[in-house]
Amino acid sequence: MGTFRYPVVLYSPDRSRSVTVETLVDTGATYTWVPAPVLQGLGHQPSFRQRLRLADGTVIERDGTEVVVEIDGARRTTVIIFGDPDSEALLGAVTLEQFSLAPDPVARRLVPVVALMAGSKAVESFGIRQNRRGGVVRVVDLRSDTVTQPTPEMRRAMSLAEVGDDVLGEDPTVHRLEERAAELLGKEAALFLPSGTMGNQVALKAWTRPGQEVILDARAHIVLYEMAAMAVISGLLPNLIPTEAGHFGAADVAARVRPPVSYVAPTGLVSVENTHNMAGGTIFPQERLAEVYDFCRSRGLPVHMDGARIFNAAVAQGLPVRAIAQYADSVMFSLSKGLACPVGSVLCGPRDFIEEARRVRKMLGGGMRQAGILAAAGLVALDTMVERLAEDHARARTLAEGLADLPGLRVDLTRVQTNIVIVETTGPLRAEALCERLRTQGVLALPVGPDRVRMVTHYHITDDDIRYVLDKFRQVVTVA
Repeated sequence: MGTFRYPVVLYSPDRSRSVTVETLVDTGATYTWVPAPVLQGLGHQPSFRQRLRLADGTVIERDGTEVVVEIDGARRTTVIIFGDPDSEALLGAVTLEQFSLAPDPVARRLVPVVALMAGSKAVESFGIRQNRRGGVVRVVDLRSDTVTQPTPEMRRAMSLAEVGDDVLGEDPTVHRLEERAAELLGKEAALFLPSGTMGNQVALKAWTRPGQEVILDARAHIVLYEMAAMAVISGLLPNLIPTEAGHFGAADVAARVRPPVSYVAPTGLVSVENTHNMAGGTIFPQERLAEVYDFCRSRGLPVHMDGARIFNAAVAQGLPVRAIAQYADSVMFSLSKGLACPVGSVLCGPRDFIEEARRVRKMLGGGMRQAGILAAAGLVALDTMVERLAEDHARARTLAEGLADLPGLRVDLTRVQTNIVIVETTGPLRAEALCERLRTQGVLALPVGPDRVRMVTHYHITDDDIRYVLDKFRQVVTVA
């Protein structure tokens, strides 16, 4: 088994000085083990004690601090462990919660277990795997922004979270997350849920009664990827609006609102998606949202927004998120996509609606107990991960423009508005075959149709990753 080295730049506290260290394995977002003299030479001092578990089960403590590092041209803040003066700089998994350390039988020193497992699923999730010849192939995972891993700050907040029984209304960290979410979106109350799908389905059931219709886009996530739950759980029928860009206007809604007669299913709700996944991360224009919302209010129809990526829409438009949320009665947003939390979504709306939603959540098995451990990550995300979404958008644009120039591919650049890129194959190479060839080159993408491939930029994707992906695309389509 070889040693897989990777350069990482460490910066001084004021970022005026830096040093490059050779590290063992790039785990992307865990902890870095660096000789103490290197850190002290940059002016860093320990700020906390970090617990580590060795392979034999022994728990040790080492000094740690936060340092700005640069990997592949992208800067991020990560946790640094002060190593013994004669230890090498080892980037690896040393968290008590997730990983352990093992003795290297060759060098007789502690190294991350992840470094001894190259080719395993654990290593592949961190962007490294072996090829058949025993070499290392870099992996860039663009399948979704749900593959993001929690930041060191999230991990610490989770480990220290104050908790209680949330079903009994006693988890203070969940309360803080719900209050913060409601404040940001300009709503009266909020509810923490395990997933975005549950958030949408809870909202649909809380707003409607069985036998009604919901007006929504034909390619909405609720329609395509939520397992017919609106029919199974709430007894609802979809009334679909076909669109190209994922948004519609008041006239489209008006044409589908059922008349008040006894022999048709009445309209119970209108749902919008912002940003729109299958349209390529497109933004629902503000003027159309306002138009749809005003019409629905005139007809007494509630509007629900599947805002799984609403913060992407807000950042891309330079708007506070409440400016978008004002045009919906309820909004669900995801914490576990671009905001990089491990689990969770939040549903926001009027107080009486949220109380009914809380009852429905329990009915669906979504009542979590000491959920503050998860909510703590959400609080960190709302404070630290929103503005940086602009970096994901810029990288998606760079990727899209590069792909648009390649033969056999088509990209509608007008649809690349946030962090999603949809590529259409126009030659003999179909979507699944293209994704399989890319996979062998270390690029993971998602086929979403016979001729459509989706890629999503996120927290772990760097500028160098985008260059790498474009290079691999060129190789693949040239061979085809």
